[in-house]
Amino acid sequence: MSLRPLLIAASLLANAALLAAFVFQPALVPPAFQNFFARGFHSDSTPANTAGATAVPATKPAASARPDLWSDLHTDDLSNLVARLRAAGFPISAIRAILQGELEARFGARMRALSQGDPDTPFWKPTQSLGMDAKRMAEYMQLAGERSKLMRELLGNFASRDDGDLTAAQRRQYGNLTAAKIDQIDRLNQDYNEMTREVRAAMNGITLPEDREKLALLEREKRADLAALLTPEELADYDMRNSPDTSRLRPALAIFNATEDEFRAIYKVQQAFTDRVDLGTNFTAMTPPERTAFLQQRTAAQKELDAQMQALLGDQRYTEFTRASDRDYQQLVRLAERENLPAQVAIQAYDLRSQVSQESNRLYNDPTLAYDQKLAAFKTLAQNTRAQLVATLGPTAGEDYAKSATWLTSVERGAAVTFTPTGGTSTRGLPNPNAPTRPATG
Repeated sequence: MSLRPLLIAASLLANAALLAAFVFQPALVPPAFQNFFARGFHSDSTPANTAGATAVPATKPAASARPDLWSDLHTDDLSNLVARLRAAGFPISAIRAILQGELEARFGARMRALSQGDPDTPFWKPTQSLGMDAKRMAEYMQLAGERSKLMRELLGNFASRDDGDLTAAQRRQYGNLTAAKIDQIDRLNQDYNEMTREVRAAMNGITLPEDREKLALLEREKRADLAALLTPEELADYDMRNSPDTSRLRPALAIFNATEDEFRAIYKVQQAFTDRVDLGTNFTAMTPPERTAFLQQRTAAQKELDAQMQALLGDQRYTEFTRASDRDYQQLVRLAERENLPAQVAIQAYDLRSQVSQESNRLYNDPTLAYDQKLAAFKTLAQNTRAQLVATLGPTAGEDYAKSATWLTSVERGAAVTFTPTGGTSTRGLPNPNAPTRPATG
């Protein structure tokens, strides 16, 4: 929410720049108003042109040239306002800037009031953030939706671009869909988002089974409406572009540098896994037997997914893909990029984990070492690993990663660490023989 004042300020600056352009270059102004800007914003002593032509006699000051300019154009009917501005020859960029100002006047104060919360809250008490208040959030999003919808209705495809074409972001989201279908999808999404917000606002932070069913029903209805609007091929392409699976895959695919063919194949396999295993399962609502059965099913499905991915990509590319899917490696890549280090450096730092895992488990299972000796060896292993990370990534990135690596902290405290192929981590702490035993209960 903190970006909104910056966006408003940027819009105001853009409007000021546009006005300045009209002042100093009247030729840019629509013909009907060129005289106003050409005469009104220049001093009486300024000649009309300096290329040898006879100077134009001094005219009246700007304010008296066309004092009713804006009153002639302005109307509270925004559709009529757009029509008047178009008829007067204003460029679409100017019309869009004027509309943004009009919409800010209509929606801005209410949206700011919702985002800022109660202004009377004493400074020593926390203010409730917008995201923590479902009712306020629903109202805010409704206003934002109305504002966006109104802009689209008034300008259509010109709401975001001077040429009326789709933006790059829209092309990524919608592919080759027609503008008419994109507008229908936007309206459909807005309607269902509004209904979803109403359900969540009524929940008041407490999710009951009937609430989950209402939300699931809305998703089913939305899906049916999308299927009625798009052809099967269009729906499949829209799903691929907007699927939660695609969102989850993008960070890995960027590092993996996947081709489009690789992405489509990976997406197809991942989608089959998601259809089989509900990633949004609510564990708290399960009984212990249900939880055990679900975890077993998910483990089996994960093994099948891994085997299919390996067969699809081949051994080398599969290794690269699984590494790119690991959040730990993604963090190392970001740190390396921040420090302008070669990509290979992130791989070298990542591979240190395997060495630490092997050595920590060897120490854990060594029967010749006493507890205190093992504990000291674990601390030495952690210290040496930190030094290697600093040597590999540099002092800044190396220290930053070492501080955030919880697995390294576990090793320092006396635990063996094991990394799973899917990015998971498990630890085994050394059993302390000096720890007091719990009394037996009858």
